[in-house]
Amino acid sequence: MSASQTNAPTWPNSYPLPWLTLERALLAMVLFAAVALRVVGLADAPLSPSEGERALAAWHLVKGAPPGWWDAPALATALWPLLFVLGDAEVVARLLPAVAGIALAASPWLFRDRLGALPCLVTSALLAVSPTLWSSARAVHETTLGVLVTVLLVWWLTARPRDDGIAAPVIGVGVASLLNLGAAGVTGLLALGAWVAMRYGLAAQSDGATGRLRALGPPALLWFAIAHVVLGTALLQHTREFGLPSVLA
Repeated sequence: MSASQTNAPTWPNSYPLPWLTLERALLAMVLFAAVALRVVGLADAPLSPSEGERALAAWHLVKGAPPGWWDAPALATALWPLLFVLGDAEVVARLLPAVAGIALAASPWLFRDRLGALPCLVTSALLAVSPTLWSSARAVHETTLGVLVTVLLVWWLTARPRDDGIAAPVIGVGVASLLNLGAAGVTGLLALGAWVAMRYGLAAQSDGATGRLRALGPPALLWFAIAHVVLGTALLQHTREFGLPSVLA
């Protein structure tokens, strides 16, 4: 063996981080951008008037007082335990929409098996840096939650089996959540309804989709009624409007 061969450096037999593929590295970068845009400086600015009425409604629930504002009951009901546990800081009120915004940026990867890695990566990047989405996720507002719940329901109806025993609760609670997220939720509900009509209308004769939907109907309605009461009345603390958003009035 020559001297040059003897003194040659030895390299490891495998890559030191075999789990860190290019796809995962790019996804991590996208999620880092999503987190930074939605979390950094979240407590710097005071609550705007529209944010204040939403946060105040949830804080009134903590104190057992009438909430007043009730256009998106699901938002106030979800903020209620956060404020109860973590206090009334402005960053606490904005925490839920921020987390929902981060989850929304990652949500295209639920469709990776159907769309492929590159389309999901591009979509995630666009959602992460969209000025409209990251600004709404930094505010105490229901828009981001409405979009996220709509995407999750589309994924569930697309990718998950409808006979796994939990489809009815997911659909019922999801639809009730959208109905109780104000104008954003109602818009998502209309878009979801149009998507379901087109998808299952085209597939009805080929795979028996209509029969499965009919079988899910009664249990899903039961779960919808339960979730509508829980979300729309904040566990019966506010029954004046019974959770119907003002957009429907």
